[in-house]
Amino acid sequence: MSAYIFRHTNRSGLGKLLILSGAIALAAGCGGDSTSPSGGNQEVWNVVSQRSWTLGAQNEGYVCHSEQVASDEYITGFRLASPPAAQAEVYLLVSDSPSTSEDFACNFGTVLGNELLYTASYGTDSIKFSEGKGVHVAAGQYLLLVIHMNNTADTTVSVATKIEGRVGTAADVTTPIDMVFAGTVYIQAPNDGQTHTATGGCNPDASGHIVALLPLMRTLGTHQRVDLTINSTTQTLLDTSFDPMHVRYLQFTTDVSWPAQSTLQVTCSYVNNTAMTEHFGDDESSELCFNAMYRYPTVAPEQWSPFQCVPDIVSSRFVRPPDVLASKRRG
Repeated sequence: MSAYIFRHTNRSGLGKLLILSGAIALAAGCGGDSTSPSGGNQEVWNVVSQRSWTLGAQNEGYVCHSEQVASDEYITGFRLASPPAAQAEVYLLVSDSPSTSEDFACNFGTVLGNELLYTASYGTDSIKFSEGKGVHVAAGQYLLLVIHMNNTADTTVSVATKIEGRVGTAADVTTPIDMVFAGTVYIQAPNDGQTHTATGGCNPDASGHIVALLPLMRTLGTHQRVDLTINSTTQTLLDTSFDPMHVRYLQFTTDVSWPAQSTLQVTCSYVNNTAMTEHFGDDESSELCFNAMYRYPTVAPEQWSPFQCVPDIVSSRFVRPPDVLASKRRG
């Protein structure tokens, strides 16, 4: 197996931040199952993307998979299929042209420059989009699966990551949606047992709508709040305790209007009882402060996608080259 692997270690300093790397593209799967919702209409779920992987005891790292899509796909929901215990965050993205194909070694920075379609973490439940909404992947595009592996067991694991999509048609997806991250990578959580916060967000140039939210933090995270301020009036979209083993989507019954030049702000809270101050990073001992937001209209990917609402990344102050993870490679 080809992967970036690193032993579990505590890391500090903003130098451990976002890693730039190449990668693009991925996956169309096979297989699936059918379920019948209460209305009697049968719904079909197929594997959209998958990869098998092996990881040694007490190890952590990233692996990726990419594959070209043969025909147009319309997806009206996503779910993880029997996620293994050693699977942490997963990201499903789309690109028009790959930098590599099939299975390859990667890191968290691989997500940069691609359009985000789905993300999940420990205990993430399925998401089914409301009528008319869904993801469209065009024939010839490439799906890219990025998997954060974290094996805390004393034995090697050989497992598979599978993302399933609820099958739709062009008529089912009249409003295509995609995802954007909002938040910050400027995180400082001193090891004093007290609550500390990190805050970040953006003022979009164009108007849109928000469909669903997914808070993304790690083991020190205790709470996340998302506020949207329009003309001096603030609406709280999310205000919830955070459970790192049950990371769940919040879907709105009515889509939230997100006007241009409004202010969206994500506030993450942490309590650190470890041996050292923690910061943002790509390994499990570091922290995240993101909210993954489904929105429309979709936005064509560019250099900083899908982090356009994370100003610390867009400003490029905290971007580091890929040798940060490469220096920690094992096996």
